[in-house]
Amino acid sequence: MAKQKLPVELEEQIQVLAGDFFIQIEEKLAEFVAQQNKPEVVADELILAHPLYISLEQTLAQTQQGNDALSSAADSKEKQLLEEIDALSAQLKEKTQIIENAETLEDAKLSDSEQTLKEHIEALAESEKIKDAALRSEQKLTESLASVTKELDALKLTEAQSSDVANQLDKELKGKTATIEVQNQQISELRMKLDDAEADLGTLRSQKAQSVESMSDELTSAQQQAQSLQNRVMDLTIDLEQAQEDAKQAREQLNMAGDKIEQLIASQEQTTEANNESGEELSSVQQALEQANENNKALEEQLSLAKEQIQQQDELLSQQSSEQQTVFDSAQKESQKLKSSLEEAQKAEQDILLKNDALTQELADLTASLEAVELQRNQLQETLDDTLQQAEDNQKQADKERETLVKDNDSIQQSLTQLQQALEASSAQIHELEQAQLKSEEGAAQQAEQLTQLQENLSQEQQEKAAQAEAIANLESELSRWQKSHHDEVELNKQTQQKLDDSQTRIQSLIDEVAEVKKKSDAKEQWLESNRAKQEVEYNKARETIKFLRDENLELSKKMDEQVAELEEKITEYRLRFEYAQKQLAKQ
Repeated sequence: MAKQKLPVELEEQIQVLAGDFFIQIEEKLAEFVAQQNKPEVVADELILAHPLYISLEQTLAQTQQGNDALSSAADSKEKQLLEEIDALSAQLKEKTQIIENAETLEDAKLSDSEQTLKEHIEALAESEKIKDAALRSEQKLTESLASVTKELDALKLTEAQSSDVANQLDKELKGKTATIEVQNQQISELRMKLDDAEADLGTLRSQKAQSVESMSDELTSAQQQAQSLQNRVMDLTIDLEQAQEDAKQAREQLNMAGDKIEQLIASQEQTTEANNESGEELSSVQQALEQANENNKALEEQLSLAKEQIQQQDELLSQQSSEQQTVFDSAQKESQKLKSSLEEAQKAEQDILLKNDALTQELADLTASLEAVELQRNQLQETLDDTLQQAEDNQKQADKERETLVKDNDSIQQSLTQLQQALEASSAQIHELEQAQLKSEEGAAQQAEQLTQLQENLSQEQQEKAAQAEAIANLESELSRWQKSHHDEVELNKQTQQKLDDSQTRIQSLIDEVAEVKKKSDAKEQWLESNRAKQEVEYNKARETIKFLRDENLELSKKMDEQVAELEEKITEYRLRFEYAQKQLAKQ
């Protein structure tokens, strides 16, 4: 702590005056010792019964009581602050656990969404396999149809039989085409639902990032509050130590007061002959007092400037306190926003779960539809088998009716012509079906590309998630650096406040000292004018005081940090010496 020193000029003047007065006092004391009779012994009872001594003891007792009360209050406040710190630490741990739980839940949801997407992709792949099987079945059907056509051509079936077979095949092909269209529509709907699920997943990730950021802000605010409470505990601890030090100094001052009273009694016995001092010495004292008054005025001006500086520093501290309160209010608002964000995130999670359930149900329905298509294909295969069996039966019947067919050649030729036309129409329909099948294959290829793109998007989102985790880690590192910087600023403000307190203490001490010196000077002047007989005694006392001030001036740079209580005790000691000397002179 920096120590306040008196101006050099004032210190030199005090030393010069004190030196002159000290020489004169030594001369007078030498004469007094040579002429003085046996000194009067002052009983200890008189000292103990003296009002100032009693007042000094009462002041010490009150100081001790005040220190005890301050210690008790400080202990209670420290206990309360420790409880607040524990509560804030518990809240901090709870919020940290909430953040970890939210991250765990988010990872679980992302895993569920990825699993669902994977199942969708597998279902689409299974659908592609089913379509390939359907294409192969259609190809086999086409081959079977060609074989049947050749057999019909070879066996020269009747027009009625050919028409029935062609109509049956046409119906089956139309049914199969309708089934494929339904499958394509269901696949498109499934793709749209996958897109919606992906969008919901992106929204959930964005909300999670905002929640993590808000929780980080609240965590910072809680840590700042804990640091503030710790600083308050440190301040109270310093105040308690200072109060204990003041009590210790008060006890030492009481002991010193007793010793100095005894010295004053001994010195008083040697100062009864000081009434014969000359008027020149009185004039010197008056000049010294005038010089001291001028020095006091200079000190008052310096103190006034110091007060203005302290007032400016107080205003700056008030402004900083207001800014800190604003930051605290903002942190409370952010905490409310955090709660709202958490509620919205929970609601969004419930919506996503409902959508996932609906999507799962639709996939189950699609699977059932695919099973129905497979059943229809099996039925179609059975129909083809029946047709082949019927063709064999017709072959046998044709052998029996060969002779009849030869006779009816003309009618058969006509029937063949009609059959050829029907076959051409069937071939055209088959060609259209083949074109539609090619388009279906192209659509399936596009769907495969889209599925591949979805997988790439999913991988990219996983990479983005890792990047977000790294960004969160960077933010936490930046937060730690900011907390350290803030802690350094708090320590700097604390040191500045301590310096201001020290300056105020020193300035107040100087003000009290100047006021006391001025008061003493005024009292001395009035006393010299009102009672000439006592001027010599007061003059001797003034010289003794100046000698004491000279001794005190050598240690003044070490004692400028003492509290106002110590200065008041010294002033009480000086007054006690004056009154006791006056009473002793009055008795003599």
